[in-house]
This record gives sequence, C-alpha cells and structure tokens, in this order.
Amino acid sequence: MKNQTLLSSTAAGTFAKQNAAASTTLALLFAFLLPLKVALSRLRKPISRIPGPWYSQWTDLVLKYHWVRGQKSTYVHALHGKYGRIVRIGPDEVSVCDIDAVKTIYSVKETFRKTPWYMDFVAGVENIFSTTDIGFHRQSRRLLAAPMADSAIQELAPRVRGHVDFAIQQMKTESQTRKAVDVWKWWLFMTTDIIVEFTFGESFHMLQRGEENEYSYFLKNSGMFGIYRSISPLVSSLKSWLPLKSSKMATKAIVTMYNAAADGIAIHQKMIEENGADNVKKTFFTTLFDAAQENGTAAVSPTRLIGDGQAFIIAGSDTTANTLTYVVWVVSKNPFMRDALVAELQALLPSDYTDADLRRCSLLNRIIKETLRIHTVVPEGLPRVVPPGGAELCGFHLDAGTVVSAQSYSMHRDPAVFERPDEFDPSRWIEPTKDMGDALMSFGRGSRGESIVFPIPFEKIVRRALELILLLVMGSLYWPASCPDGASYRHCTFFSHVSECVRFHTRGHV
Repeated sequence: MKNQTLLSSTAAGTFAKQNAAASTTLALLFAFLLPLKVALSRLRKPISRIPGPWYSQWTDLVLKYHWVRGQKSTYVHALHGKYGRIVRIGPDEVSVCDIDAVKTIYSVKETFRKTPWYMDFVAGVENIFSTTDIGFHRQSRRLLAAPMADSAIQELAPRVRGHVDFAIQQMKTESQTRKAVDVWKWWLFMTTDIIVEFTFGESFHMLQRGEENEYSYFLKNSGMFGIYRSISPLVSSLKSWLPLKSSKMATKAIVTMYNAAADGIAIHQKMIEENGADNVKKTFFTTLFDAAQENGTAAVSPTRLIGDGQAFIIAGSDTTANTLTYVVWVVSKNPFMRDALVAELQALLPSDYTDADLRRCSLLNRIIKETLRIHTVVPEGLPRVVPPGGAELCGFHLDAGTVVSAQSYSMHRDPAVFERPDEFDPSRWIEPTKDMGDALMSFGRGSRGESIVFPIPFEKIVRRALELILLLVMGSLYWPASCPDGASYRHCTFFSHVSECVRFHTRGHV
C-alpha cells in the first residue's frame, strides 16, 4: 500500500513537473510568436514598402523627439533628401513632397479628413481649426464668408496701417534708451492687436502696454504647449492631475487662452449694448455673433464662440511675427536688395498710394513671395487620414487610416522645382513656372485652407502687413541688421524661442 502511495505521489509530482515545463514552454512560445505575428503583420502592410529609416517601422519616438526639439520640419526634409518624394516617418505615417500628392491630400473634396492630432493640439477644444466634422466646418465657412470677402478685408487696410505705424513708433521710442530694438517682440504685440481687434472689435492694447504680461507669455508659448499635448495626449491628461510646475503651467495656459477669448467676446457684447449693433464696427465674428443671438437659437453656442475665438487669437500671432521679423532681417542684411527696394518705392509710390500702386512694385511683391516661400508661417506637415478604400500616392498604395501629410518646408525647397532652393532670391519670381506656383502652400491648400493652420483671411492681412513694414521700415528705420554675440538666423518652427534674438540698430538720423 505504501509502495502504491509512493508511486502515486511520484507520478503526480512527475506530471506536475511535466505540466509546469509544458506551461513554461507554451508561455515562452507565445511570448515569441506574438511579437513575431505582430512584426509579420506590420511588415505585410503596404506602408512597409515605402522607404524610410528602419526604426520608422516600429516607432515614431524619433519623430516626436525632433518635434519637441523644434526640428521636425528639418528632420523630415532630410529624410526626403535621402529617401525621395514619399517617406515613412512612423509606423502608420508618411510624408510626401510631391505636387500631385498634395493636390490629392488637400483636395477641396475633403476626402482626407483631419486626424485627432488637431484636437489634441488645442486641448480638446473643438473649433474651426481642430474640428473633424465637415458639417461643422462648412457651417463656419458659410457664416464667415461675408466678413472674410475681399471687399471686407480691403476695408481693414487702413486699420492695419495704423497698427504698423504704431508698432514702428514704439520701436523708435524704445531705441532712444536701448539703442537696439527686439523687433520680434513688437511684431508679436502688433499681430496680436490686429487679430484681436479684427475678431472682437477691440484689441488688448499690447502695443500700448509695450511689455510682456501673462497673456502674451502663454500666447507666444501656445505652440510649445500644443506640441507637448499632441505628442502624448494620455500622458498630458494624467500629468494635469499631478502637482508639478510644468503641469500647472500647461493648465494655466489653457485657462488663460480661454479667458482671453471670453474677454474678447464680452468686450464685443458690451459695445453692442452701449452703442447698438448697427453702430459697432464689423469684425470677422459679426455673423457668428448674430447667429448666436438669432431668435435665441443655439446655432452658434457661447462655447463655440469662445473656441473659435481661441483659434483666431493663437493662429495669427507668433507665427506671423516670425515671418515679419525674417523679411526685415533678410532685406537689411542684403544692401543691394535693400537699396533697390528703396529706389523702387521712391520711384513708384506717391504719398497717397493705392493697392494698384503697390501691385506695380514688382521687387516688393517678389520679396514678399520669396519670404513666404523660404520662411512659411507653419513649416511642418498638417496631417490627414487616408479615407476608406485606401489611396495611391507617389506610386504606392496606402491603406485606409494611414496618416499622410506634406510640409511646406520641403515643398518650398524641392530642387526639382526651385533652383538653389535654400537661397533667398526674389528674382526667381520674375518668370515663375507653373510648378513653382503649384508647390507653394504658405497658407495651406484646399477648401479648409489650413491658412495659418486654418481658413481665415490671415493671408491677405499678413501680405498687407509685409507690404507696410517694408515700406515704412526700409524708408526710415532699421539697418544694418546684426545678431547679438555673433548669432545667426535659424529657421523658426512652432517654438518661438528656437530663433535667435535678432535686433536692428537705428540709423543715425532717426
């Protein structure tokens, strides 16, 4: 009996060991086969045939690293230089540098919809920039059509001139005590005042204050906060609950921008109450305000007004200030170009010049166009999603759900389209080719336009500001340009602090 019990125990022990060994073997086999299956599945995808760095098949961490560093556009551009017109930049993401592909992705048909990246960038606030709802967007375009028509924008020209005049006067005043002026700061104040006034009817008087405050600090860093949120929305959301300084700053930035838009709307409503709707100057939001008040309906809710207000404020501030700073810097650094421009302006423009007079200034217009080519307002790619059924781009099939984008930084530096693409050369626009015009996407493409990241009339305002700044600055103010401590210009991205602090010394007789 004892022997039987002993044999039974031994058999049970042996079985248990064998079972444990089998379980371990199965676990190891599963641990090996699962990643293998995932890897094989990924390698079988059509996107795996697209050239790119080996790590892009498995991770987008390298892309995100360069995004955080403010170097995404130059990193992706280098990949295009190595791999060609279409390059894989992440496990399910590609970048293209091809005119036909751009026309397909950003078509007016809107088949390639925006990705969740836009909502993540603006902390989940749905507005005309971030919405993926085509109906929402089309309603916004319909409501904004009248205040954004060419004739309406033309009426704003004298007010743009007033802000530019005031900005330059403030620079002159500051130069009397500092001897040098940080023009980027003043362009930021100016563009903020212009956008806020044209949106809500009254500016925040940043130019008048002349000093950075909490609002301007968060405004100029809004791109940085947006990048951090878009890189890892879940981590960003979890961090907001932690008592960290960075988390508090990010949360405060969201609240500050929300309050800025709410304050702008409150200012507009107060002006209507005090003066009557017919006596308040028209703004970009006039029809939105009217729709919000119409018959007490919720066609445009207060939340939506605030959301769109935030988008309008953020879109046209520091990115535009970067471009304005660049054009003054590059012209001031080139004495031959500067003198030729001054001569053209003196010869062709009367004191009471009109738009027709400005159009005759060919060098002025070529400089502006070249500025918007080589220093576009948003150089990075704006992502879209391949629609159901997939798509053919640059000779490759892409599955539905693949993220695709084209960045203006690369499109504007395509050596097949632009000779000496990295050189600032306004003469290239004397006889531009069709491809040169098709490759330009300084203010986006398609019906949604992505104009300075979304469709509003900033293109016309930026062009007008560039004209006026060149007219006034080249006629009386800053040259030669210099950079402190021997610094030189570096391309700016969403991060304003990536650029060097460029200062322009005043001429002796100013």
